[in-house]
Amino acid sequence: MHAWVRPVSAETQVVREGLNLLEGEQFRSVKLRLLTDQVRNGSASVRKLERLLNALNERHKDWFYGPSLVLLAGTQLCMAIELWRREHGESLRIWLHAWAEFEALNALAAYAYENPDNTFPEFTSDEVCFEAQALGHPLLSHTSCVVNDVELNRKSRFYVVSGSNMSGKSTLLRAIGLNAVLASAGAPVRAGALRMSGLSVFASLSVVDSLLNGKSKFLALSPTSALVAIAALDEECCTHEQ
Repeated sequence: MHAWVRPVSAETQVVREGLNLLEGEQFRSVKLRLLTDQVRNGSASVRKLERLLNALNERHKDWFYGPSLVLLAGTQLCMAIELWRREHGESLRIWLHAWAEFEALNALAAYAYENPDNTFPEFTSDEVCFEAQALGHPLLSHTSCVVNDVELNRKSRFYVVSGSNMSGKSTLLRAIGLNAVLASAGAPVRAGALRMSGLSVFASLSVVDSLLNGKSKFLALSPTSALVAIAALDEECCTHEQ
């Protein structure tokens, strides 16, 4: 059990402080008040677990090692931690879920506050569409962001995006995807106006390019990694053909 709970002991303080912060707030929103009700008295219970875990780690220290062996401190503390798990294990899942939802809502609220010029999207169920005016990438500054109008609907079913290397093709595609994600999450979008239907967003993430540094995948891709990518693509195509 000591090996199992050792990684947890480093995170209990963060959880306790987060729950304590959430408990102490007085919200007007019904949604946020519901979240605070879910974590009521959670910080005190996590504080008890934190003390048990700290004591379990301290038993190996020189000043307490001898007495801990005599008193069977490790066994006693593990039994106390197991008792805590039985009493509060299900509640802990609720507390973590409530805190995670609060973090997500806080991130959306912070984004909306920091970008007052962004607009909230309009959703429709009449047709499959993504119609945006002055659409930009949410992570680019206003000075470097190039906005575009996008109209994907029954009249315009697809786009052919072409251009030279590092001309912004991938940035345009990512702008569409990121704004679709923001809209679906309830956040404002980087656009003058956006009308869209419910969409499933698929993404291909790369760790080598950098939007902030202006480093495209083409520029970052070395000859060696290019050969590896070509070989992987060839192998994947052969697999699908078989």
